[in-house]
Amino acid sequence: MATPVQGLPIYIVDVFAKKALQGSPAAVCFLQSDTDLPAEVKQKIAAEMNQSVTAFIVASTPSVDAFTKSDEFSLRWFTPTTEMALCGHASLATTSLLYTVYGNTNNEIRYNTKSGIVVASRKGDAFALDFPQNLGLPLDEPTRSDLHPLLEECNAIFGAEKIVDVVYALGTRNLLIRLQDDVDLATFPVEPSRFSAVYDNSVKTVKLNGIIVTVKGSPKKGPENGEKEYDFISRYFGPWIGVPEDYVCGSAHTTLAPYWSALLGRTAKHARQVSQRPGDLLLDILPAGRMVLAGNCTLILKAQLSL
Repeated sequence: MATPVQGLPIYIVDVFAKKALQGSPAAVCFLQSDTDLPAEVKQKIAAEMNQSVTAFIVASTPSVDAFTKSDEFSLRWFTPTTEMALCGHASLATTSLLYTVYGNTNNEIRYNTKSGIVVASRKGDAFALDFPQNLGLPLDEPTRSDLHPLLEECNAIFGAEKIVDVVYALGTRNLLIRLQDDVDLATFPVEPSRFSAVYDNSVKTVKLNGIIVTVKGSPKKGPENGEKEYDFISRYFGPWIGVPEDYVCGSAHTTLAPYWSALLGRTAKHARQVSQRPGDLLLDILPAGRMVLAGNCTLILKAQLSL
């Protein structure tokens, strides 16, 4: 950068969590158009913050009250190693800050992103996103051939007899693996580096960001507070993007929600990701290939960047 930049607001928010130190943390940096940063600097900040994702929100017109009054912003997401085309939990973190810290007065907020327009809103004590669905499709022969070493490793890790289905979501570059309903996914031992060790994105036609592993929900796997049981549970592994296991991955649910809705014959509305810091997600399927992704957010840190 040509000149030093002082006092850039940055926050860490725990997403899909009603209490601090639960759910999936995301960092969010607030920028005006006249203090926007080059992509390479944003990538370095994301590496410095070392969260699964750091979001950068930019107000289109420089103003002291832009984050309070404006209803449209640009939004980008970076893991510690790469930029993402879509990220759910960091978008929810950004939305929660606009409403609770900056007191944004609009009923809806529009984000211009690399995946198109994302519309956000407040829903009681939760926050919601109108996201595109990213459908998982059966593996055609060229895709299956390219993924062969990874699929063999998945057979070794999960057991070929336990794998019920495998689909690929091109929009998010995620492989979805459904296991038999009786698999205890929360305690299943997985070493994410085994995936990337056998599958090198740089020499493959099919590019991967991560692997979603999922099983059907059940009363045993449902909430303990009297709410409805989970429709499905999942875990997400992203060693190719510098995130060995994501605590709660919102964008993965843009594939999971339509996938399970089709299997169940109804809208899958309640989901849980069962990482070391599990989180609950509220979902809905909309017309025209859209969906709603919602959850609670808890602010745990606010600071300023000096570059």
